[in-house]
Amino acid sequence: MKDTLTIYFDEGCGICKRVRSFLSFFDFQNKCNFSFAKDMNLDEASEAMQNRYYDMYSYDGIKIYSG
Repeated sequence: MKDTLTIYFDEGCGICKRVRSFLSFFDFQNKCNFSFAKDMNLDEASEAMQNRYYDMYSYDGIKIYSG
């Protein structure tokens, strides 16, 4: 497992932008990296790729989490 968590969000979504701002505020140890959903490098058929503009996804180096 990596020491950082990569969080993918929709750059055009106002709610996603607010959540990113909220998480950034509480990320005192800089453990979160934020990236645009369009930059996800996964199999196009995967559930995460199909729903990348509906949910926020994070990746810890091993597992993908959504919410």
